[in-house]
Amino acid sequence: MHRVTKSAFLSIVIAFIAISGLATACSSEPERSAAEFCSVMDKHKQRYLANMEAATSNIGNENSAIAIITGLGQTASALGDLTIMWDELSAVAPDDIRADVDKIAKNYSAQMDSAGDSMSNPLGSLASGLTSGLTTSGSYQRVDKFIGDNCDVGS
Repeated sequence: MHRVTKSAFLSIVIAFIAISGLATACSSEPERSAAEFCSVMDKHKQRYLANMEAATSNIGNENSAIAIITGLGQTASALGDLTIMWDELSAVAPDDIRADVDKIAKNYSAQMDSAGDSMSNPLGSLASGLTSGLTTSGSYQRVDKFIGDNCDVGS
């Protein structure tokens, strides 16, 4: 039977702590903080507003059917990009709103995935959207409050 000396045991413990520290330092887990959350939200807010401004400009161009169709496409694209925003927010949401942001991200993604069904089943789609909105309204309210309390929401 091998006996581990006190100095060998300490060496093993120190090596384990060092390896653990390196693993933590090299972790690809994003920072979960209010500052990081607000930064991600602001990045997507700017992108969304720019896309919607271009879409509105095109839709307002009554002299060009192509511009109107382009504007509608830009609107759909901007709304689709919100799926990316919620996924990124979910990755950095602080613990106090993490569950709410995760729920919104999953819900929004499911809504975007089922958007195509609205043509074949408009009433079912409407009912599904209404139910989905009602079941996540508490999460939206808590996230909205967090944003108001922690992020610069100026224009």
